[in-house]
Amino acid sequence: MPPLPTIRTPVLAELVKELRFAPRATLMRQLANAEALAPDIEDDREYPDEWLIFKVTGYRPEHHSGEIRNCLGADVLHDLSALCEHLSKAAKIRCDDVSPSPIGLDELASRWNVSRKTIERLRRKGLTARRVLDEKDRSVLMFLPSVVDRFEQQHASLLTDAKAFSRFNDNCRTEIFEKAKQLHASHGVSLNTAAKSIAEELKRSHEGIRQLLLRNEETENAIFQNGWHSPDRRRQIAYRAWSMGIPVRNIAAHFRRTSTSIHRLILVERAERLKTVDLHLDAKKKPDAAANLAHVSLPGLGSAPSTDLALLLAQARATDPPKASNEKTVTTLHTQLMISATGVIASLSTTRPKAESVDEAETLLRAIARVRALLVSMELGLALATLDQQFEQNIVSLPVSLLKPMTLQVIHTVAHAVATHNPSRGGRLAAPIGLAITRLAKEWTQRIPAADASKAQRALSTGTSINDWTRSICPWQAWLEPDPRVRMVVDLKPAERKGLSDERATLLRDRYGWAGSLPQTAAALAASRTTLSHHIVRTLTRAEQQALQIARETSDC
Repeated sequence: MPPLPTIRTPVLAELVKELRFAPRATLMRQLANAEALAPDIEDDREYPDEWLIFKVTGYRPEHHSGEIRNCLGADVLHDLSALCEHLSKAAKIRCDDVSPSPIGLDELASRWNVSRKTIERLRRKGLTARRVLDEKDRSVLMFLPSVVDRFEQQHASLLTDAKAFSRFNDNCRTEIFEKAKQLHASHGVSLNTAAKSIAEELKRSHEGIRQLLLRNEETENAIFQNGWHSPDRRRQIAYRAWSMGIPVRNIAAHFRRTSTSIHRLILVERAERLKTVDLHLDAKKKPDAAANLAHVSLPGLGSAPSTDLALLLAQARATDPPKASNEKTVTTLHTQLMISATGVIASLSTTRPKAESVDEAETLLRAIARVRALLVSMELGLALATLDQQFEQNIVSLPVSLLKPMTLQVIHTVAHAVATHNPSRGGRLAAPIGLAITRLAKEWTQRIPAADASKAQRALSTGTSINDWTRSICPWQAWLEPDPRVRMVVDLKPAERKGLSDERATLLRDRYGWAGSLPQTAAALAASRTTLSHHIVRTLTRAEQQALQIARETSDC
């Protein structure tokens, strides 16, 4: 018997964890409830988590955050049989315990005149099965007669179509692929258009041919590899839509997939992106066991810099050079975070990544960016003073057309020095930063006009904007940071947020490290709020969507 199937609907997965050690009588009662639930679920409706918990357990959970969280019916049906398998295995049911006698997998396939594979597909439509022990104590899959009868009545047309289904043989597949190649080469049609045309010609199912072509796209013989329907393209589009705040159910509807499959697609894309990050550290190196990274709080950590060029430079010059002990603390933290992130990223699977591991890796990378930004802000005044010395003038007297790109280049030069600094080897940041800024000054020498001692140096006035440099000092921030408008709304006064609650604003600050402490994983946020991780993830998603909507409405005013 294969391993128990993975349950991807969060509320059902949590139920299994909580119920697996329940008394046998409780498991049997809740197993029967789960089996009876399937006929009541509709694919396109949403069901509150609390309602699902009540229907299975009879218990009404209390709200943790005051908001209702829903699951799409198609996702619930997809995992309901898996839930029954988990519960029945935990209850250790024997064939003799079930009355009337249950129906085996082969017997059911024969009764409906379909293949075992079709039965597996129907199980994802709400056909629930139990794992029971036979006379040799082997675990086998069985179906209750009442469940089978009910499914036959409710899905008569589905079973009729399944009986009429005939598989594509090798000759038929070859013919379909050849026709698809001809259509794509001669007319440049999409995969879906090709499938529709071939289906009409061969009198076959449009969806069946579309799925066959989609599976072929995942092989080396792909026909539409550079098109919309290539696996990589679908995954990237789904990820981009999700990162822009588009609900997963809308993305799923667009691709004609379940929300669960889209979540998985996005998770794989996130893991693939994480794998591209190279921190130039040994993946086998372990972080210092004594380093507590969970609750680090440092003054200035996560602060938003001024986006006015004059104010930014003035603040940098007014910042005192860091003390050696303070600098060592922050650089050591930076290194420990990079070691931790390298290890987590190296352990990620790109085919079946775990959501918790992906979230941990992303959170560590955000933490590295926050700490690196703090170190840059601590050392920026020194870098500017070095540049003044090299040019023999205060750089604020330079034309804005030169000063603005130079400032950004100085910031990224300091960031690179921070990224490559190893505090365990001794020495402070001043030395590598000074050398790097000196080299930078030589590159700019021919473009900088000489200072005229007979003229007063011009003063840089406020009003020249500069982008938030803390969002671009690490390469991964381009795809890992939330939309800048989210923070803009979060940083507004409560009365100006237009509906974004203090609770949600605080959650976003804690998530992204905007409140003086390191960014936190969904699991850490859930633990501190005595709720479940998937509830936190949903609340974060809705909070970001709400913040973006507020930003759009504000800009339209």
